Amino acid sequence: MNFQLEELPDNSITEAKLVRYLSARIGALFSSVSEMLEDVELNDSAISVGDTLLAQGFQYEVMAETAEPHLVTAGGLKLRVLADASERMSLTAFGADPLGNEDSVPALQKAARAANEAQATLVARGRFKLLGNGLVELTTDCDFSGAVFDCSAWSGRFVFGRKNSAETYGPDSAVVRLLMSSQDLDVGSSRFSGWFGRPEVSDSFVIIYTEQDFYTYRSETKKRIELNRVYKDGVVSSPLRYSLAGVNVSSVKVFRMEDRRRTVKGLTLDIRNNAESNEYVRVSTSLLDLDVRFIQDENIYTPRNPTYVYFAECCQVRARTEMQWAIRNESFNYAYNFQLNTCYDIEITPHADGEGWGATGNNLCQRVTLRDGVLSRVDFHQPFMEWLRLRNMVVGHSGILVTALGTLDLDTVTFHARNMASRSDGFVKGRGDTGGFCDGDLLMRNITIISNKGVGDLELFLHSQSSGTAKPAGTPIEYRFWRRIVVDGLDYRSQLNVPQRLWVRPGKIQFADASIAVCEELTVHNAHGSGLNVEVNLDDRLPSKESLFALKLDLENMVGETIATQGNNANFRVLASIRNCRGFGQEDGIAFKPQAPGEYTMTGGCVSRIDCLGTRPPIAPVLLQAYGTVIVDTHDDRDLVTASQNGDIRLLDCTFRVPVLDRLATLLGALLERPKFFVNGARKRWPLGEDLHGKPGNLELPHSPREGQKVRLVMGYTSNSTAAEVELLIPAVGGRTVFAGFHEDDEPGLGILHRTAETTLAVSGPVWFRYLRLG
Repeated sequence: MNFQLEELPDNSITEAKLVRYLSARIGALFSSVSEMLEDVELNDSAISVGDTLLAQGFQYEVMAETAEPHLVTAGGLKLRVLADASERMSLTAFGADPLGNEDSVPALQKAARAANEAQATLVARGRFKLLGNGLVELTTDCDFSGAVFDCSAWSGRFVFGRKNSAETYGPDSAVVRLLMSSQDLDVGSSRFSGWFGRPEVSDSFVIIYTEQDFYTYRSETKKRIELNRVYKDGVVSSPLRYSLAGVNVSSVKVFRMEDRRRTVKGLTLDIRNNAESNEYVRVSTSLLDLDVRFIQDENIYTPRNPTYVYFAECCQVRARTEMQWAIRNESFNYAYNFQLNTCYDIEITPHADGEGWGATGNNLCQRVTLRDGVLSRVDFHQPFMEWLRLRNMVVGHSGILVTALGTLDLDTVTFHARNMASRSDGFVKGRGDTGGFCDGDLLMRNITIISNKGVGDLELFLHSQSSGTAKPAGTPIEYRFWRRIVVDGLDYRSQLNVPQRLWVRPGKIQFADASIAVCEELTVHNAHGSGLNVEVNLDDRLPSKESLFALKLDLENMVGETIATQGNNANFRVLASIRNCRGFGQEDGIAFKPQAPGEYTMTGGCVSRIDCLGTRPPIAPVLLQAYGTVIVDTHDDRDLVTASQNGDIRLLDCTFRVPVLDRLATLLGALLERPKFFVNGARKRWPLGEDLHGKPGNLELPHSPREGQKVRLVMGYTSNSTAAEVELLIPAVGGRTVFAGFHEDDEPGLGILHRTAETTLAVSGPVWFRYLRLG
């Protein structure tokens, strides 16, 4: 061997030191991290700076004495943890106890800093105890799928943040001045030309603060705030809903987008017996996929409405949050479990067993999607913008409570109304402390409502308003309870043996400081339920827009109890199309009460009665035309048709089913064309007046007929083949109709039909008069 003695350490070297020195050249091997850290002979006299150690499969680099190390051995050697070939760092490599006996917070904090710096994936396997209140800040990928963090005595939190801090630009900055000078700030604009070529805002998430008074929340006037995702040259992701032209901008907060999408897998927190913490996870970043699971029990948690996951100033974040048990407070009502604040384009899967999470206290977010999960309720204290989407969700008895500046889009959502809940009065509700305005569309598809709430009726949507909610001057928001409501697919199931109604009432507006208008359109398709009622009450209500027909009503394939409208404003008219609607169960017909001014068209379906009068006559004309509809008697002694001076009812090719002919009398208040009558199941013709046996006289009708009603005069007898008919129009009272007929010798003659009173028709002339008939 060719080496010189001076290459060896000093003469005090031991055999163990020599082994350490030589093995460091190829990577000293330890069976465990604790063995390496506890080795008192592992010091700089045996190992050189830059050497590599191996312990439990983890790699460590020896650092200089002046460096800031990740770990220090018992012998004083400073070590830095190295990422493996897959760019991964293990929490155990930093000295954390994977058996859960010792506090792992210091090791976890060191591991987080090291992984952030190296942009390596932080990996954890085992059970780790967390004590105290330390924060764990992470800006890199994490794989915790084999780990459980014991948080029973921890009041700290995991923070998933940004690598770059935010920049705020004031009113005198170029960013604000150039934005306000843009020429394309009108409604629908998706580009801010003033930001063309500006690197300060390129590829960023921005929050734009303005001086414009926007709405009032709990007596406090809130200024307008805009959220958006900015790409290159001022192109933005969300078009402007309201014009920004001429609006003073006070500041712009800019968050640089992360350079890549990061993933956090399998973060599992055991929070049983923790009575200290209100927040375990905070997310404030962009381009993140988060998977977090909580282990709990059925205990009542002492912090009131704890927030376990808090999302703040996030952009393009996806999260899966899982719980084992419903978190609730002592009233067993609802819980605050995760919150969103000033987030843009966020998607959450709130998976849970039992009642689920309560997404409550959310403020000012845009483009929010909740999917494939269970929630006790959804609550936005301040407006969501652009859209709030629920996909394949179960929502508990507290429902959805929002202020909206965009579309609430519900697709395949099941609502549960429970007997213990004080908030089971409605399922989609406007928040009272903002005035309850919802300036956007409500879209509901494939909705199921399951009720075992034994007291009181239920509301599909419900407006509320408290004091201190006046509309600020100059706000661009239209104060209304939705612009358009579309329900397509609604199944209402009550588990009770007592009647319970589900009301669809867009006009049920609460009056307070702010004037809230009714929606422009209501569409209900494919809705089914024993107590389902659609009621549009426009009394003293404001229309969303001034037009000939301020409310469009579209109902199709509805199975329920009642369809009703009413209104006391002659200029607030309804344009309604009603198709294939019928009653539920043994009630074949649905009650139809068109009493608000407007025009109604009914096609097909089955109704139990048509009532245009109600408790008062319509204030302006109600025009109804029904085609091919079946009208059935419900054996409740109510009139099949109730018309009035302003109630113009025309029934074409309709079928009427009654137990006795006398039940048809009120049909004369409508205009009938080609009617078909079934009495006790057999088709019949409806004779009007007594048989005159060929002589002039008076025909007494059972009800006052409509002017212009077509009837047929029967002449002659079938027994001697002299029977014939002629069609007549019933005139107004005092009017006459002249017609061609014949008398007993088959000689032609002119007859006169004279309406001498409301129900009396006098016939005269050389005609063989018998009787009038319909059908």
